[in-house]
Amino acid sequence: MAAKAVSLRLPEELVERLNKKGDNFTQTVINELNNLDRIRLVSLGEVKGLFTQQEWIFIADAFNGTLMDSALRANVGVFIASCEDAERFEGKAGLHQIDLATFLEKVRTLRGANIEAIINRVEEYWEHCHEIDINSWSQF
Repeated sequence: MAAKAVSLRLPEELVERLNKKGDNFTQTVINELNNLDRIRLVSLGEVKGLFTQQEWIFIADAFNGTLMDSALRANVGVFIASCEDAERFEGKAGLHQIDLATFLEKVRTLRGANIEAIINRVEEYWEHCHEIDINSWSQF
């Protein structure tokens, strides 16, 4: 596999944690990134087919332009509150014709890793929304 050299600025606390995992810092970083990628892939796979097309569009709309703090992006309660606020203040659930109570019951079955994977998927959509048709994206 081809490799590319990169330069990173990492917070001291993260460097300290990574240094405790092994002698080869570069390999430790690669391993941790691979672990994160695998966890996201599995966590997203666990929610495949759970939401309707309209619910995925609602999620994308509700989190459009939202910056999620790293401590909050894997929090089911914060995700639920954000969805409730999207309806309360902007009428997003009504706009996308979803039953918010039914949708939130599905969300309550999820774990933090699932929520983080959903947020990541939505962020990737918005980063490339000019290249991706939302109707195709929402068929997941």
